[in-house]
Amino acid sequence: MIERIGMGPVPSGGQEKGDLKRVATEFEAIFIQYLMKTMREGIKSGLFEENRSEEIYRSLFEEKVSLLIAESGGIGIRDMLLRWLDGNKG
Repeated sequence: MIERIGMGPVPSGGQEKGDLKRVATEFEAIFIQYLMKTMREGIKSGLFEENRSEEIYRSLFEEKVSLLIAESGGIGIRDMLLRWLDGNKG
């Protein structure tokens, strides 16, 4: 058996499922944010001058929107990960 050194108490079954769901949602949000960033880079029009502050604003905006998308059902990555993890319990 592997000991959890320095990682705090072992979570209960319900807490573990909640943690897995949270992490899977965050993973999906990161993936969606990457998709949004890639799409935005593909449609740069050059009409407006881009500066660092605008890039930071867009990044924060994409981060928040992608998290909201993932939390409201997303594109199915979270559910797929949770099914896979649930099926691979030893």
